[in-house]
This record gives sequence, C-alpha cells and structure tokens, in this order.
Amino acid sequence: MQRRHVIKSIALGFGGLITVPAWANNWSQATLSYKKFLSGGQEIILAEVMDTIIPETATPGAKSLGVDKLIQKIVSDCRGKAAETKLAESLNKIDALAMKNKGNSFVSLTAPERLELLKNIQASDDADMKAVVDNLKSMTIDGYMKSEFFMTTYTDYEFAPARFYGCVPVKA
Repeated sequence: MQRRHVIKSIALGFGGLITVPAWANNWSQATLSYKKFLSGGQEIILAEVMDTIIPETATPGAKSLGVDKLIQKIVSDCRGKAAETKLAESLNKIDALAMKNKGNSFVSLTAPERLELLKNIQASDDADMKAVVDNLKSMTIDGYMKSEFFMTTYTDYEFAPARFYGCVPVKA
C-alpha cells in the first residue's frame, strides 16, 4: 500500500515540475493585473515621477518598463487601503506644488524642472512629503532592478540556476 502512495507522490511531483516553467514563462507586463485605485491623472503623474527618477536614455526608463504599474500592484496588494489613499493624496500634492512653484502641472514640466521640484521636496521641512518621495524613489529603483530587462541585460540571471558539475574536484 505504501508503494502506491510513493509512486503517486513522485508522479505528482514530476507533473508539477513540468508545468511550473510553462506557467512562469507566461508572465509579462501585459498579464500584470492590479486593482486601479488611482485616477487617470494620478496614474500619469506617478508614471512621470518614475520617468524623472529613472529617465529613458540609451536604455529603457522606469516608465517604459512599467514600473509605475508594479508600484500600484505592490501598494494595492501589500500595503493596504491607507497606503493607497496616502499615495493618491501625495501625487495630488506633488501636482499642486508644481502648479504653485512652476505655474504648470507636474506632467507639463520639463524633465529638469521635474527633477528640481522633487529635489526641493526632499530638501523641504515637510517630513511627510520627504518620506513619500524617498519611498517612491526606493520603490522605483527596486522595481527597475527587478524588471526583466535589467535582470537579463545586467545580471547573470538564470530561471533555474541549479548546476551540478560532477567532474569538479572538491577542495577540502
């Protein structure tokens, strides 16, 4: 009776090993679904903030890699309703500061003006806004470094890095 149980377990294990790579290889930016909690204007502001932090040069920027969507997914799935509300309010404050200081919305500013505005927020006395910009900055960098582009281009990423070299001598 135990032999049948063992054989069944081995068969299920092999079945799982066969299906996991196919399942994981089907992930893409298009299949990344997230709960939309930001308005259309706030999504655009978030994308532009990401693009200001890591702009597009010879390599893709954070905006073109979809880091803004990843951040929305992380906030909605892992941080709760309070974080969603705080992020939405913070994006509105960033836009209001752009209107106040530069006379234009954040999206309409040039890249140097956006960068200057974000640096001014970090240098200001408003601890909440400093924390928001620092948090957005760290999440942008983290999301960019975990993107498929970065992992395959700049690191030696392998989907399953399990190698066994039987002919290598063991040093004692």
